[in-house]
Amino acid sequence: MKKKFPELLGWVFEMEETSACVYKVIGKDKYGRKVSRQGTELDELLDECKSDALAIQKSLDADS
Repeated sequence: MKKKFPELLGWVFEMEETSACVYKVIGKDKYGRKVSRQGTELDELLDECKSDALAIQKSLDADS
C-alpha cells in the first residue's frame, strides 16, 4: 500500500507486512532520499517515517 502526505510533496511511503504482524515502511522522495522503519505497530512506523522525512525537508530548506 502507498501513501502520500500533502506536507511532504514528492515523498511516497510504502507499507508492507513482511511477516505476521511485522511491518516495514519505506519513504522515498523524488530525488532518491529514503527513510525506513520496521516493527509491529504500523501507525507508529508511518508516523516515525513521516517525522524523519519532515526533518530531512527542514534541513534542506535551512541549507537553501
